Amino acid sequence: MAEPTDGYRSESAPDHVDAINQIFAEFEFAYHNQYHKAFANAESLAIAKKYWLSSLENYLPTQIVKAAKRVIRSQDYLPSIAAVVRACEEGFDLFGLPAPRAAYVEACSAPSP
Repeated sequence: MAEPTDGYRSESAPDHVDAINQIFAEFEFAYHNQYHKAFANAESLAIAKKYWLSSLENYLPTQIVKAAKRVIRSQDYLPSIAAVVRACEEGFDLFGLPAPRAAYVEACSAPSP
């Protein structure tokens, strides 16, 4: 199997790398001109992907992709890492989970553990 030349695949789980590649592909389609201005060459794109990968490695790949799609639907401009991280942290409802406070209240109100 051929290894990518940008060097970031070997450092992280393949699922996370695939998630980053997917969201960058979606960013390219959704924000075409902004994307190409921000990532004008292969080197800057590779550096950006490595940075995003390190910033989002604590989230599940499916959570990253769903959060990015949510941000794409709500923002007119190419999102920052902070916007995607916020969407990951706020995205409990994407998986049918309650917000942390609601889960705490529900657990405290339960008759038994």
